[in-house]
Amino acid sequence: MNESKYTEKEIRALTDKHVCKVIFNKRDKSSREMICTSNWKWLSRDDVRKAVGFNPPSNDGSRPKKEWKPGQIGVFDLDLEDWRSFYVEKVTHIEIFQDLSTENIYD
Repeated sequence: MNESKYTEKEIRALTDKHVCKVIFNKRDKSSREMICTSNWKWLSRDDVRKAVGFNPPSNDGSRPKKEWKPGQIGVFDLDLEDWRSFYVEKVTHIEIFQDLSTENIYD
């Protein structure tokens, strides 16, 4: 059963561009709130990398080592300072936590 009211494309567009607050149901039916992003340019900035403990994987840096399954969204959890994932079908709410589109992330 698909609980989510969001599409995979919508969620990826938000997490690729912004820091988001995502609320989803875990396998054990409990709810989890995560502050996360998959915006590599922002995460890789020196100031941000040091502040959030971001260490890119040792491959070419273009994507995480882990290959995510279809319907699974891989993000960097800013609280846990590590990669985490969630399934699109389990998302109950997503919102922009920090709008990175107004920042110059290329500095």
